[in-house]
Amino acid sequence: MFFQNESMTAYMCAFIKAHHLRTNLFKIYEDSLCEKLLFDEYESIKSSIEQGTEFFDKGAGADAAINSCLAGNVIARTAFNLNRLNNAAYLGTRQYVNLASGLDVTGYAKDSLCRGVKIFDLDRYSMLCAKKELLAKNEASTYPIAYIPCDLSCDNLTVSLITKGFCTGEKSYFAMFGITQYLSHNEFENLLHSVSLLACEGSSLAFDYQSCQDKKITALANGTGEEMKEAYSEEYVFEILRKNGFHIYELMNSKDIERTYFERYNQIYPEKKMELQGDLNLVLAVKK
Repeated sequence: MFFQNESMTAYMCAFIKAHHLRTNLFKIYEDSLCEKLLFDEYESIKSSIEQGTEFFDKGAGADAAINSCLAGNVIARTAFNLNRLNNAAYLGTRQYVNLASGLDVTGYAKDSLCRGVKIFDLDRYSMLCAKKELLAKNEASTYPIAYIPCDLSCDNLTVSLITKGFCTGEKSYFAMFGITQYLSHNEFENLLHSVSLLACEGSSLAFDYQSCQDKKITALANGTGEEMKEAYSEEYVFEILRKNGFHIYELMNSKDIERTYFERYNQIYPEKKMELQGDLNLVLAVKK
């Protein structure tokens, strides 16, 4: 099976990124490493999705079902993250902290970032082992990566990161995508507080959150044992960021996301339109 003790969601997200890059001439973003990471696993995952397309949209083909019911959020946040990460690196950021990284390799490919950027990859031990194996198997040329096994809901990130060479005085970029819906409000607040303690002035934090959740995606995630816990209001997110010393630099709501990332794509491919699942919001915040 393409997922064993690791996260089914992580493998699905990696597949969605590869599928988008492999099946479209017009791409919402470009990332060579995303495209080839699941070289051996790609067809197995695709076959599993094809067998279950009726769960999403009765009668729809695989590509249409993937785009309308699975891919939108993953593609949008990947494009957002890649662009903001590149901007941060251009402006002098030299540490990239990928929280709950799963199989995400956004920015890891050769020549994606300047060589001075160090990557800190945080996730469960089994997930990191699977990721290292995939990177090695595909002979991916990546930047220096410090792998840090942890549980983001309860572990002390400060100790874990500093032990692996993280410098609190260096401007950093923290990415936290596809995780907030799996955290309780208390866990989310504790995680933001930990990031705040690590982030010096000028550091940035990019993440996504749902104002309301898609019922089918919630049911699918809960069925894998990865329970989606929370949705967040804009007022709540603003307040928690403010309490932790972050200023919201950019906030994209669902309409902004669809206009920015999907409008041109959907004009070119009306037969397999890209759609968001739930009410997605993308945030870029800067430490004051």
